[in-house]
Amino acid sequence: MLSVSFKLANSNLIYRKERTLLTIFSIAISIFISFLLLSIIDGFLKTIGNSLNLKKIDIIISSGELPIELGPIVISTNSFKIDNNIYQELNQKYPNFVISPVFKNLIKINNKLIPIISLNLKYLDKFYPNFYVNILSTEDIVLIGEKLAKILNLKENDTIIIQNKIFKVYKILNQINGYEDYSIFLDYKEYTKLFNVNNLSQLWIITNLNNLENKKIIQMLKNNYPNLFFYENEEINSNQYSLIAILKSLQVIIIVASVSTALVASTNTILITTFERIKEFAILLAIGSPRALIFLSVLLEGIIISFIGSIIGIILGIISSLLFQSSFYKAINLSIPIVSISANVFLQILIITFLIGILSSIIPAYISSTINLQESIKK
Repeated sequence: MLSVSFKLANSNLIYRKERTLLTIFSIAISIFISFLLLSIIDGFLKTIGNSLNLKKIDIIISSGELPIELGPIVISTNSFKIDNNIYQELNQKYPNFVISPVFKNLIKINNKLIPIISLNLKYLDKFYPNFYVNILSTEDIVLIGEKLAKILNLKENDTIIIQNKIFKVYKILNQINGYEDYSIFLDYKEYTKLFNVNNLSQLWIITNLNNLENKKIIQMLKNNYPNLFFYENEEINSNQYSLIAILKSLQVIIIVASVSTALVASTNTILITTFERIKEFAILLAIGSPRALIFLSVLLEGIIISFIGSIIGIILGIISSLLFQSSFYKAINLSIPIVSISANVFLQILIITFLIGILSSIIPAYISSTINLQESIKK
């Protein structure tokens, strides 16, 4: 029965070429736009999510509201307002804690915008547990993510110029999945000299205490330094995960919009052809064909149209995503990839294809399989 249904569906699609091509075109455009948008969102999700899981921080001191990381950019109000003396005071009051100033910036090197992450390099493995680097002196050295090293064609012990100063590539950091893989790590003392910074941006603290003890310390710090903002890592993560949730909600909205748009065009075409073929279905029933055969043939029409349209849309989506990434890089020369063509994107597109194929043909298939034989022949 399935093979016969497929033949009926195939013959009808070929016979009504104009409508078939129009429907395929509408689905292809819908899939193409969805693929591009979903790949961009997936790129952001990967960058933010992987970077979030890469770090270990117990407390963050900021000069303003809760900072939000968008890749290499940290959104925080009143930046660079933490006095350097506070850092020295905290080091004296809490000698058992690991405390480091942190700066994040985008600078142009070799005509590319590259993230600079600056902190006390001697504490790098504390804040980034995956990185173990034995550094004797932090002067005139940088650490570089493996992917950025490939982009800049750099190896260990090579030199790189930042703000007209020569630095040696001390180590290339591998097995990184976040934007850190496209970043340069620089000691905060070097950073303050290079960019003439007199105040600190953020302080990262590792206490190795439980959450309750951290809360007590934070409350005490708030009392001692009323002009600063103190946050537990849970708050920072919650803020970041809220951003991730928004991006994931946007993915769902795109999928619903894509399915709805393609559904209207596809359902409309299949319904029109269904009503045009009522007599054909009646004849099939008259010669003893089961109603399930008609139902399957119409259902397969929608699935075939959806599948072909999706294949074309995916091809266009891949091409447009690569072109977008290439043109975006050329426009601002950013080292970090914006688009992610991952298995997750293909899975989402597969869901869209399945929904379009089934939902667009289920009503026409039901109508065609439940026609009144006698009335249909009279007409």
